[in-house]
Parts: sequence; C-alpha cells; structure tokens
Amino acid sequence: MSEVTQISDEIKSLLDNPPRFTDDERILYFTLSETQQELVDRLDTDVNKIGFTIQLGYFRASQRFYDTKNWYDFDINFIEKKFNIEPNQVKLQYADRSKRRHRKIILDSLGTMGFKDANTIFETDLKRLTKGTTDPETLIKELTIIAKAGKYELPASYEFAKRINETIVTTENNFISAFNRQFENINTKEITQKFDMFIEPITRNDGSESNRPKLTQYRKISQNYKPRKLSGALDDFLLFKHLFNVVNPILQSLEISVGIIQHFAIWIIKAKTFQIKQRSKHKIQFYLACFIYHYYHLRQDALITSIIKGVTEHLNSIKREQKNVSSEAQQIYGQLTQALQVSRETLKKHINQVEQIAEHKQKSSDEKINQILSILQHLKELEESKSSEAKINELIGQANDIKDSIDEYVLLDKYAVKLQNRASKIIPHIEFSDQSSNPQLLDAVRYYQQKNGKIDSTAPISFLTEEEIDKLYNEDNQFQISLYKALLITKTVEAIKSGVINLKHSYKYLTLQKYLIPKNDWDNHKETYLKEAKLEDFIDIKQLLTSLCSRLGFHYRNTNDHIISGENHFVRFDKKGKAIVKTPGVSKLNKENMADLFKDAKYISILDILNQVNQSEPFTKCFKHHSVAAPKVKPINEVFYAALIGIGCNIGIHKLAGTAKGISLNKIENVANWYINKEGLYKANHQIIQAIDKLSLPNLLLGGSNIKHGSSDGMQTEITQDSLNSNQSYKYSGLAKGVSIYSFIDNRCVLFYSTVISPEEREAAYVIDGLFHNDEVKMDIHSTDTHGFSEIVFAVTFLLKIAFAPRIKSLYKQALYSFESPSYYQKLGYKLCPKKIIQQAKIENHWDEVLRLVVSIKLRYATASQIF
Repeated sequence: MSEVTQISDEIKSLLDNPPRFTDDERILYFTLSETQQELVDRLDTDVNKIGFTIQLGYFRASQRFYDTKNWYDFDINFIEKKFNIEPNQVKLQYADRSKRRHRKIILDSLGTMGFKDANTIFETDLKRLTKGTTDPETLIKELTIIAKAGKYELPASYEFAKRINETIVTTENNFISAFNRQFENINTKEITQKFDMFIEPITRNDGSESNRPKLTQYRKISQNYKPRKLSGALDDFLLFKHLFNVVNPILQSLEISVGIIQHFAIWIIKAKTFQIKQRSKHKIQFYLACFIYHYYHLRQDALITSIIKGVTEHLNSIKREQKNVSSEAQQIYGQLTQALQVSRETLKKHINQVEQIAEHKQKSSDEKINQILSILQHLKELEESKSSEAKINELIGQANDIKDSIDEYVLLDKYAVKLQNRASKIIPHIEFSDQSSNPQLLDAVRYYQQKNGKIDSTAPISFLTEEEIDKLYNEDNQFQISLYKALLITKTVEAIKSGVINLKHSYKYLTLQKYLIPKNDWDNHKETYLKEAKLEDFIDIKQLLTSLCSRLGFHYRNTNDHIISGENHFVRFDKKGKAIVKTPGVSKLNKENMADLFKDAKYISILDILNQVNQSEPFTKCFKHHSVAAPKVKPINEVFYAALIGIGCNIGIHKLAGTAKGISLNKIENVANWYINKEGLYKANHQIIQAIDKLSLPNLLLGGSNIKHGSSDGMQTEITQDSLNSNQSYKYSGLAKGVSIYSFIDNRCVLFYSTVISPEEREAAYVIDGLFHNDEVKMDIHSTDTHGFSEIVFAVTFLLKIAFAPRIKSLYKQALYSFESPSYYQKLGYKLCPKKIIQQAKIENHWDEVLRLVVSIKLRYATASQIF
C-alpha cells in the first residue's frame, strides 16, 4: 500500500497563501453589505476592523481562513484606504483571540457551517471527487465551489493538505482492493499469463530470454499502418481487445473516472520495469488493467485514423486522376472538333460544287452527271484513304475511353483493392456504437463484419443511392463486389468523420452525447450550469432572435446605404456584381530605434531567458511529479531548463546532455519523463501570461485601446518520421509529408495557445479550443483566415461574447444570411444581399441543445474540436 510521506511544497504553497485578487475582484470581495458594515463599525479598534474585513474577503473567495503572516500587504493597504485608516501593523497587532471571535461572527453572518460541524460532509465530498481526479489543485478548486454551494468552511492549510493526500491514497487502495476481489473471480491461467507477459522477459525462439518485456513493445503505438506493417499492429490490438473485455466490466463497476484510469495508465507508461515489479501483485494488476483500458481506446482510435487517412489519400488520388484525364480529354475533344470541322467544310465544299453543276443551264445532262460522278469519286477516294474519317473515329474512340476512365464509379472500382487494403482487415474488429443517424449504413457495416469482408450479392444496399445501386451491376447484370466494398468503405469513413457512425469505446470518435453534459444533469440543473458559464443572457431565444433580427437588418441597410452613397471605400463590385472587399491598412509601430536597446548584446541565450523569467515567475513549480500521492524531492531548476530546451528546441535529450555541464543524462531523462507533460506546460504558460498581464510595456502595443484582438493561423512543418497526423500538403510542402502547427497570439504579442493538427484538417474546428483554453486570456475580437472560418464558429463566438472577425478570401463565394428574404433587399436596390434565410423555427426547436453544447464547451466537459 502507498503511504503518505510528506505534504508537497506545491500543495502547501497553494493552501497557505490567500487568493490573489485582480483590482475588480478586490473591490468585489472586500465590499461589505449593510449588516457587515454595521458589524465592522461596532469593532473597537482599527486593527480589528481591518482584520475582520480581510478575513471576510478571503473567506468569501475561498471558504477558508488564512494565517495573518500570509496576508498580502496590498490587500491590507486597500482596506486602510477604503476605511480612511492610518497604516498600522495589523499582522503584528491583530490578536489571536480577536481572530477566532471574528471568524465565528463571519461564519454566522454568512450562514456558513464551521469545519468541525461540516467534517463528515467535507470527507464525503472529498472521497467522491478523488474518484474523478488525483490532481490536488483541481481538488482544491472543486471543493471550494462545493463548499460555497453547501455553505461550509474548509479546513486550515495543513489539515486540508493532509486530508487530500490521505484520501488520494485511500481511494487508490480502495480501487485496488475492489478490482482484485472481482478480478480473482474471473481470472484464468490464460489471463494470468497474458498479464505476466507485460512485465516478464520475452522468451526468444532459441529458448533464451530477452531483458525487454512485452510492455516495452506495447507502450509504443505504431504510426505506420501501411498494409505490409498492419499485421503486427492488428495482432497487438486484438490482444488488447481481448483483455479489455475482461477488465472493462470491473472498472465500470468501480465508478472510476476515465481521468483516474488514464493517470494510472500513464504511470505504467513512464515507469521502468523494475519500478513496476516493486509494487504488490494486486497493485500491478490494477495498474495494468488501467493501461489496457487506456491503450485499447488509443489503439482503436489509431486504427480508425489510419483508415480515414488511407481512404482519404486514395480518394484524393482519384480526384487528381480525374483532373489529369479531364485535361487530356479537353485536348482530344479539341482535336475531334477540329477534325469534324475539316470534314464538315470538305463535305460542304463538294455539296456546293454539286449544286453549282446541277443548276448550270448551259451544260447538258450528261456533262452534269459526269462531273457529279467525278466529285463523288473524289469523295469516295477520300473515304478509302481514311485520312479524315479514320482520324475522327480514332478520336471518338479515345474520347469514349476517357469518358469511361473519368467515371467516378470506374475509378472507385479501379482503386477498390487499395481502398480495402487497410479497411478490410480493420473494420471487422471495430466495436461500433448502436446509436447512428444512418441505421441502414450501420446495418451494412455490421453485415460486413459478420461476413469478415467475404460478402456476396445478398449484401444490404439500402444505404446507397439509386444511381449507386444501378452502377453495382455490370452489363451482364452481375453484382460487382469490389465496387460495393469501395462504396461501403468510403461511406463508412465519411460517416465516422461526420459523426453519423460512432465507436462504442473511443476518445476521438464517440457519439456527440458522450461529450456533452449528461442530459439528466442538464435538465435538472440547467440554471446552475448557465450561471456558471455566464450565459444567462441567452436563455430566452425569442427575445434573442428579435434583437438579432433588428441588429442584422440595421447593418444590411447601413452597409448598403454607405456603398450606394460612396462613403464605403472598402467594397467594390466587379462586372458580374460580385463583391470585392479591400482590407483597411493598419498603422505600424516605429521599430527603427528598437535595435539600440540591444546593441550591447549580440544575442540572448535561451537559458538566460528561462532563468530570468523563472526568477520573476517560478514557472518550474507548475511541473509536478506524476506520482501525486508520494511527492519526491524536486530537481533543481537547471535540470528543468535542460529538459525544456532539449524537447522544445528539437535538440533531443541525449544530444543536449552531452553538452550540458554538471547535469547528467539520467537527471534530464527523469525530469522529461516524470515532470514534463502537456498539462504542466499549459500551466507554466498560463503563469507567464498572468505575469505579462501585470506589466505596462505589453499594453503599449494596444495603442491606447483596451481591446484585446487575437488571431490564429497554421504553419506547415515538414516531418520525416511516421505520424498519423502528418499528411501531404501540396500547397506548402509538395509531396513531402508534414503537420500544421496552429498558434494563437494577441495584439500584445502574447502567444497563448498552440496545437498540432493534420494539414488536411480544417482549422476552424480548433479556433474555439484556443479561445477558451486559457481563463487568463480573454479576447474581445478574434481573427483568422478563411480556413479558420465557419458558420458554427461565428455562432459559438457570439454566444461566448467574442467578436469573430475573419479575413475571408473571395467573400462573394460565401453565403450571407438574413431574417428577411433576398428579394426584400434586392427590391431596395441593394447590391450586397443575403443568399439564404435564417430558419428561426429550427433554432427555437433546438435551442436547449445548442445551449447545452456551448455550456459543455465553456465548462470544459469537452473541447470544440471533439464536437465539431
């Protein structure tokens, strides 16, 4: 069993120190009600008045009281100015007896239960939360929210930290015990052997043992799913599927969250084999069960992604072939047209000659007949020479061949084998969800699985269109199995991408409902959710639509009136009436003298930057050891710098360790493995952004405005290693494969989010992710290019109170919407008119689900990219 060895410095610091208020928060929490003001007025000394108010403000924010020595001087100064009290030594003069008495008064005035009375409630809430997360910071935040709602006091810092550590360990031990009780009832010799195989040495064909157990192989998920390498990956997946079906029912019965399962699974990924073997048998089995659960999901997602990638590549090949053949067809049709024109002119010439001879009055009938026969003989000789007709027939034959080769179904049949190479082996083993908006397609997929891809003419065809069904049968009325498989696979891939068909167990391809706030919770606590998400203003959809109708109508009229009057210089129309928008220029800052600031330094090392920033804002504290319940002594900052530079600058840990003085490879590897992770990097970035927010210099870039304007764009980067995220982007990297680094920055040059996506993915799905990834960065306006725009991004940013201002290329290609019909504005003589009418009835009917979706995104039940 795990033991609590000590309270980590991070948790202790988090709990010892009061919340740090912004200026607005300081006013909010230190503003007294009438009753509270009366209580303060009755206090006998200025020290007591300040002490009471400080304790009240901190408690209202965090449901806890803090040691006087940790109070912030700027909060004390704020209260002194507020009450017009002379500065004094509150921290030294505020008596313990007065503090205790004031705390009792504060609890009574707020109708809040003291911790002693609320101990059982607190314990119950803490146990429930530790089933969902082991992160102390998250637990503290969640307990603060719950304590505010339940109106009870949270314990003092040491007791709080001690309870958190103890409960994390106890919850883990309870999970281990409960899992193994059920596991022993179903465990067989076969399952035991498979579990042991993960951590025991591999026996080679010659009978010798390898020092590397199977776990070393299983930790790495292949990024290359080409047909020749698929067999091994599929065998591994089937092993995980078999074991998943054993452990999943037990894990589900424990009511353990996916986050906790992932936590223990990641420990297995990070730990060395000897570290795993040091654990008890029961703990190893539980941790391996979590690893199996986690990796089954990851491997199944990887297989589906590989199918999508492979099918997409082949469909793109079909489109390119169609395009190339179309170009060839244009040349042949041009030659055919020319040949027909020559033939037509020749025939017309001879017909004219015959007409002239026939109408000639001075020639006898015999002469006319002889001359006409001569012309006909000439035509016959032309035909026999095949110089013209043969050319035409040859071109017609080529045109017919091209017509067949450009046919979508002919090409699908041609590429059928390539389309099936991966899919035919993978699809039979995938577990699809029973929920689908296209049950006919799901039935066909299930049939394909039952037959293991060996289908016949009895296969379901109701998911196909009439044209597709007609193409399935050739001229001899024979069922074309290869074309059927190609159609089924392409439609299945499209259905998975669009969410029409979903997986039963997945992280990426679940049904939409799985990502949203549970329906029952939403129906029962809708007002609470909306209030927490600050979306109460949008509850009344009829009122909202009325307001939007008025505003949108005004802007249509206002914009068009300015265009007609010539006041709008940024919109013009071409000969076809298409709107062309000219983006206004922006004033640029004077950067000529900036180099003078750095003239004494030829360069600034990254190490110096990291060290100076960390001295000001200790971001290395954000990186925590993965074993939360048993905190380790933290490495020195220099080791963190080395790991961050090695990974972040793409130098590599081993190469950097060779040049780092006084830092061993083992130390850097330990930090990179156990401390550096995505969550820690995000927290460190957030902390630095918070520090930037407090500086005056970045705000000078706002040019006197308080409006924060963000933008995001993707940068294509070529990669040489196999990756399911990589793809060919002909516009940027040609035939080379790469990924897109999608980054967000604001007008103060604060880089507040970045992610890596496939070049073929539309950036619009990730815009909302970046805007709501960081609570500290709130944009007033956000801009993207055309790839970052979609109608749904407009809708969601509006509900999230952010003005979305994309730079759209070829605006005339986009569909403008309005509450009025297009003809309404056309009759007014306007040029910039809508193309489509907003369907108010549909919006009203589905408004509750729209709110549920947006609240789910804002409260981080799911990311927008998972849903969109």
